[in-house]
Amino acid sequence: MKMVMLWIVLLCSVEAQTVVSEDPVWGAYQKILVLGVKENTYIGSHGEFIHSAFDYKSINKSEGAQKLFRGQISLLKKTKAPTNRFEKLSFWMNAYNFFTLVEVNREFPVKSMKDIGWKNKRHNVNGSLYSLDQIEHKILRPMGDPRIHFAINCASVSCPSLSPKIFTPKAIGLQMNVLVENSLKNPLHLTLKRGRLYTTKLLDWFAKDFNAAPFGSPQKFINKYAPSTLKKSLKGWISYDWKLNSVENIDKAMKKLGVKEKG
Repeated sequence: MKMVMLWIVLLCSVEAQTVVSEDPVWGAYQKILVLGVKENTYIGSHGEFIHSAFDYKSINKSEGAQKLFRGQISLLKKTKAPTNRFEKLSFWMNAYNFFTLVEVNREFPVKSMKDIGWKNKRHNVNGSLYSLDQIEHKILRPMGDPRIHFAINCASVSCPSLSPKIFTPKAIGLQMNVLVENSLKNPLHLTLKRGRLYTTKLLDWFAKDFNAAPFGSPQKFINKYAPSTLKKSLKGWISYDWKLNSVENIDKAMKKLGVKEKG
């Protein structure tokens, strides 16, 4: 409950929404998040958690939302990326999540981000073109913070939730901690099966990142952020669901897991 309240205070307060919506770079993207992110709180076996979906269908049909997309894309073409660590981290995580929405919005209707791919080098920042792969593997991962894997969103059911608020330099560490702790209460990302602990394939695919300092292993990462009831020896990986994180698909996934929405 304490973690969920922290999420709500940090990410969902009216005051915070007003401040971040006026961000000189990411204001339009923040408004897209307000329009498109649909959050629900669920009651899991190891605590309450939040999982979000994105309403691609409504956003794709909304001229207001499409105008916001065009405005944000235009602004980024003439925006120089910062180099200070926390500013750089928050900027490129926002960029990754925004450009992922751009990809899906452009190709919609689409069943999976895998049908689009991550190698399209068509996202313009200050006159240079980037692909999502470049942003993740050449910019974000070399910064040495594996929490990014719980903050950048691949538009898929099994991906950790898309944050409803933009990342900011002053709050970036706290924001990522909240997202990680929330994800590790979610049976999509960490669960017990017949007493054996299984976690998201993210910790397998990016084991190199989790093995590095300051965590030292996927197991130590889980032990730091998971609920006490899930701090057990890791035995395997949860199958990854690549279907689009639409409202309908997230609802089906949660019903399949047997978790109930908080009334």
